[in-house]
Amino acid sequence: RNSETISGTEWYSQQAHRAVNQAVGRVIRHRFDYGAIILMDSRFGDARNREGISKWVRPAIQADEGMGRAISGLAKFYREAKSDP
Repeated sequence: RNSETISGTEWYSQQAHRAVNQAVGRVIRHRFDYGAIILMDSRFGDARNREGISKWVRPAIQADEGMGRAISGLAKFYREAKSDP
């Protein structure tokens, strides 16, 4: 077996991470943009899956603490982003 060959599972994982990162890139296009990306999948709680996300996004990933917290966090984020020219 070729040492450069990856398993089918790893291939699918890479494709999924690539798609997520492309979607993130459509929200944030330049340094003055702001937007929220909600990854509603518990698998992003696994370090292995967070590592597939772009490095600049990783520090902003927050654990699921319920829909109420998510909505209040989004409201706060947009209030602060709107007031920061």
